[in-house]
Amino acid sequence: MKKLVESNKWYTCEEAEAYLRKHWHPDNEKNGQYLKMNRRQVQKILRSDIIGTYLEINKKVEGLTDNELFLKEVYGWKSKETFDLYVLDKKNDSYFSKTYTEELSVFPKYDRLHSENEVSIILSFWDEQLGDNEKMEMGETYEDMYNPKLKGKMPYLMTEAYLVALKHEIERREYLTRKLRFEPNAPKKYLKHFLEFMEKVLLLNLSIIF
Repeated sequence: MKKLVESNKWYTCEEAEAYLRKHWHPDNEKNGQYLKMNRRQVQKILRSDIIGTYLEINKKVEGLTDNELFLKEVYGWKSKETFDLYVLDKKNDSYFSKTYTEELSVFPKYDRLHSENEVSIILSFWDEQLGDNEKMEMGETYEDMYNPKLKGKMPYLMTEAYLVALKHEIERREYLTRKLRFEPNAPKKYLKHFLEFMEKVLLLNLSIIF
């Protein structure tokens, strides 16, 4: 756990938000902020991704064709799920389990591009509500190692790999690529062309960043 924590660069909420607003290339800053999504919208993406990842909807690949799997690796995973969260009862100052049914979405991640331990991780207050003991232990390890000023009170803390993936997801939602999507039941010749195109786009984006 300690090795995993120290092998990654971590960002607080404020640092992550500043990173999201900047262009990949500083020379483009003169054109203004290119990502307009507000904080509340970003938090909705994070909540869905955190819960969906905890429920491992991104590992449900049984029965998928290679093309369908490729589309999920480009656009992410969606699934309607029923789950429990520990919610605070302010009147009694105690927690109780509440059941939710929602469509969740997990966006693609780009792990281990530079080293084996450089991975996409986000720590948040949702970990306690989900009962994610591994994430809570990781948060405690981070605090013991770095003794942050907001110890125990940071709503989100994420690795650089996670932040880059989040930036790509926001970019994908705001710009043209989402309008180019063909569903898996599209004519094969169009689907084949689209998959080849998206593969080139993905590889190009990764080469620019890294």
